[in-house]
Amino acid sequence: MTVASYEDWAPLKSQGENGGTYTLLDPDTELGDWIYRVIDVEANGRNSILCQVLVEVQPKGEVILQYIGAVGFATLLGGLCVYASILDPVQ
Repeated sequence: MTVASYEDWAPLKSQGENGGTYTLLDPDTELGDWIYRVIDVEANGRNSILCQVLVEVQPKGEVILQYIGAVGFATLLGGLCVYASILDPVQ
């Protein structure tokens, strides 16, 4: 399935021969793992994959829980460092 093409998507047209940085918001993507590829199609019909990226689409609640877990772990680690510095026998 082609998501975007230089023929019908203005940001791809505007990059010229040197390429550029592209952003794509795919509103039809469902939850799961997706691979997106940027493919160069030459005039003679030859295709070359320029790059690809794996994107994991997660439910919003799961992303929030991961963020809360990371913040909680960082807080715990910081607290342990402070506690260890207070109990340091060298001081």
